[in-house]
This record gives sequence, C-alpha cells and structure tokens, in this order.
Amino acid sequence: MSARIRGNPNGAGSSEVRTTLCLVVKRKIVPKAWVLYWKHQVHQSLLVALDYEVVAVLPSSWQEARVCEVLERLYVERMSTADEMLIYRKSHSGPYKPHNPVALHGVPVSGLSYLIGHNPVLNARLVSHLRANGDDELEWVEFGPTHWPHLCEATGNPQCADAGKPPKSWNVVGRVRDWHESGAAL
Repeated sequence: MSARIRGNPNGAGSSEVRTTLCLVVKRKIVPKAWVLYWKHQVHQSLLVALDYEVVAVLPSSWQEARVCEVLERLYVERMSTADEMLIYRKSHSGPYKPHNPVALHGVPVSGLSYLIGHNPVLNARLVSHLRANGDDELEWVEFGPTHWPHLCEATGNPQCADAGKPPKSWNVVGRVRDWHESGAAL
C-alpha cells in the first residue's frame, strides 16, 4: 500500500487549501478463505437478506466446528426475534443446525461447504481466488469434491467418469450490502 498527497485542484490562488490523502491499494487475491453468504432457495425478494449477500470472510485455517459456530450465530442474529435470541443464548439450540450438503456418490465430503436455514439459507463455502471486484462486490471460485479414484471405487463407482480429474469449479460474485447508503434496516 502506498500513499500520496494531492492538493486541491482548484487551489491556484484559492484561500482554502484542502489536502487529500489518497491510498492506492493493489487488488489482492486471497488464495483460500471461508465465505459466508445468503442464498435464496426460491427466486424471490426477501427483506432479511439479498441473494448472494456476503456477511463474513473467515480464514481458511479455521476448523469446521468454528466455522459452523459462526455460521449458526450469524443466522440466529439475522433471522431470530428477540425472544428467540434469548432462548438461543441460554440453550445454544436454534431451529436449524449447520449441516454439510456436499456428497460424493452419496458419501458426505467434509470441509467444503456448510449451510443453515431454509429460505434464505446462510452458506459457508471454502473458496479460492477471492478478490474484491469494485467497492461492494467480492468474486471467488467455488469448487466441488475431488473424485479420487480410490474413493470412487470404495463407494461402488469404479467406472466414475470424473475419477482422477480436477474438481469442477464455478465463478461466483457476491455483494456486500452497504446499509449506510441503502437506508435499509432490519
């Protein structure tokens, strides 16, 4: 990061001189991180969350239990009434628990994705190539499970067409909601 001082462009002969500090930040790409974002199951507009609204970015080094704990807490804070929050605080049990939706030939694959809720769903995805794409967007690559030949064979699929190939991936763009500009409140 570097900084440069810029004077007022209208300042020639002006009695008011403004100095602006401009920060120049190189766009950094984070190799891996957990991205937590909302996803609507039915294409409808919900006031509580925007589709692909990013609510947190966590280090990839965090263990699954810690990611699920944050996921559950953020879900309860956004989706619960005041009474439900008090009940959660005492019992640590909400209506939904984080679960792993990723499976390879019917066998759960941990460490890629967790979700909680019904509609909308709060997702936690381990992603790669995370970068800022403008002021209010993040862009990343999500990937599916790796079809290791021995796993495909052990699950009863020795002729799996994806065995030994790199995992499938897809690009995703999520938005960071700016509550100050939108005037929205929950």
